Amino acid sequence: MTREEVAAPLLLVTRPFQPAWLVSMPKTQAILGVEAQKVAMVYKHHAAVKDKASKVSQGVINKVGDLCRLLAFQPQYKAQFRARPDVSQGELIRVTDWKLLTPENYDRTCFHIEVDVSGTGLEHLVNGAMGKALSVYATNDADKVMKFIRHMKLDPDEIVSVEDIAPPSEDGTVVLTTVYKLFTQYLDLFGKPSREFLKKLFPFAEDIMEKVAIAELTLDRKSEDFLDRQARAYTYADYICEYKSLKIPVAKYVEILPTIKQRVYSICSSSDYHPGKCQ
Repeated sequence: MTREEVAAPLLLVTRPFQPAWLVSMPKTQAILGVEAQKVAMVYKHHAAVKDKASKVSQGVINKVGDLCRLLAFQPQYKAQFRARPDVSQGELIRVTDWKLLTPENYDRTCFHIEVDVSGTGLEHLVNGAMGKALSVYATNDADKVMKFIRHMKLDPDEIVSVEDIAPPSEDGTVVLTTVYKLFTQYLDLFGKPSREFLKKLFPFAEDIMEKVAIAELTLDRKSEDFLDRQARAYTYADYICEYKSLKIPVAKYVEILPTIKQRVYSICSSSDYHPGKCQ
């Protein structure tokens, strides 16, 4: 019997003080090489985690601790995840297909989209044969949201209440989200503002000249200036970022900004023909 035949069934030769002839075998070298790579990967992972943890401030730890308490003791706190608490039948679903049906240089956009509704509350509700439509809530661009948050010196991980937007369905409950999610999923930060928005905005300006400048845009004699901004596609974020002295508490954004409105799309598929899919 050769040495190779003796060592063949040994899959994990990692014990110390192995014979020299066994350690020098090609199969043993290959196994030990894999084990060494695993150890190196684990070491790098632990080092990266330790380095990342050292950069986290105590304030962030405290805030995350509050959220973790709610998640760790879900039965006691009756914590639930909701895609949109203000939408009773809202579901977070996955897009499985998207095709542009019109030419890129066409003046209108028409596209075909397919979503996976299997296992959700929508599975048996979105049947095009019944003449139904699907309401879709868009989200704001994540990079633009983060740029706005940094400009306004806000904490994206701060936990805030959105009861004004999504009133609790039960007594004794509260609806919470983060500042980042508030501007990404709820508030129409990059929508088209009206003069009513400016009337709500100017009290938050600390500089008297900027306060007057914002207030004047609501007057008839400044209609031309306001319409010029509308033609240049000014958004809520553009107005807020333009005036440097604006100091808006996080809780007040839900009062001055509207929520993202739903977009309704016709359903052209049958759940009997495409189970679990909606087109």
